[in-house]
Amino acid sequence: MKKQFATFVFFLSIFAISCDTKKLPVRTLQIKTNSGKIVEIEAEIADTAKTRQHGFMERKSIPDGTGMLFVFERDSVQSFWMKNTPTALSIAYIDSNGKIRDIFDMKPYSLADVTSTVSVRYALEVPQGWFSRVGIGVGDVVFNGLTAKRKEIPPATPEKSEETQGTKIRISTKTVGRNVFLNGSARGKTPLTISSLVPGYYTLSLDEPHSESNSWTIEVQNNQFDSYYFE
Repeated sequence: MKKQFATFVFFLSIFAISCDTKKLPVRTLQIKTNSGKIVEIEAEIADTAKTRQHGFMERKSIPDGTGMLFVFERDSVQSFWMKNTPTALSIAYIDSNGKIRDIFDMKPYSLADVTSTVSVRYALEVPQGWFSRVGIGVGDVVFNGLTAKRKEIPPATPEKSEETQGTKIRISTKTVGRNVFLNGSARGKTPLTISSLVPGYYTLSLDEPHSESNSWTIEVQNNQFDSYYFE
């Protein structure tokens, strides 16, 4: 009975999440290509920690001409994966001026990080290959539909460190063993040194990936080692 009850609760939870995802607001985005062509797409708006974390998980059908726009609180290097996502996707990373800076394809269920090459404010996920099918590429501009609320997260101040052995950071806390997330991705438990980071801004969270009360913005600079300590 316990196993059956647990299964029932699991599917009830999936149903609740699915219904919640369907309630996302939809906005028409307009993208201008380098050739001057205007392309429209109907995009669901994920502008909260909960909706960004869930994204297209469990979504088995995503029609061409539709997608999901992820809106972040500030410019930062972003990283996505395809956990629990059965549909092949393409992702465009978009800066605060609406310019598409990267386009990558993502494999269903892949846990590999797909990371932007620069700091961005938005990410647009669509069915895989849609960008190329309609003639959209890196450098094109989303000129309409990007307006959304943006809550600033306060920056964290690094402790002074004389060590400079590449681009990495060290996170330590008064209570050891706290979970560390960068841009929502789990990185390990404190004390923790994270290496090989792409320079840029990151959202650092402790214990929960999207807890605004335990979130800070950090800047990772090339060939600089910073140490952060939290009570």
